[in-house]
Amino acid sequence: MIYRHIAVFSFWILGCVPLTAFLLYPLFIRLFSLAIKPLDPPQSDENMPDLALIFCAFNEENIIREKIENCLKLNYPKEKLKIIIHTDGSTDNTDSIVSQYKGQNILHLREPQNRGKTHALNDAIREAEAPVLVF
Repeated sequence: MIYRHIAVFSFWILGCVPLTAFLLYPLFIRLFSLAIKPLDPPQSDENMPDLALIFCAFNEENIIREKIENCLKLNYPKEKLKIIIHTDGSTDNTDSIVSQYKGQNILHLREPQNRGKTHALNDAIREAEAPVLVF
């Protein structure tokens, strides 16, 4: 008789797990989202933090120009955005393409030997002075 009660109890407990996952959790998230006030966007560029956009490139001559142009079109104050590009032992024209963008808040770091992405990112992080880094 006790086993029957354990089986019925287990059935209802285990039957409620999908109910919780598919009904109660989404309901809780929806109610929680209604209680939170969305953040207001900054009213001026003064409130926006300095930002460093970091990426590494190895033999990317086919897409590096498009990537740089895309970064320069970002809707972020130009004086608060610094783009750091680390070319890591590229053997194609990647370095010459990146060097064409000097003076546009772009810092070009160049490593003659390919040491890998981790080393390149660490070098770029050391050069970044912004409190917010985007990889």
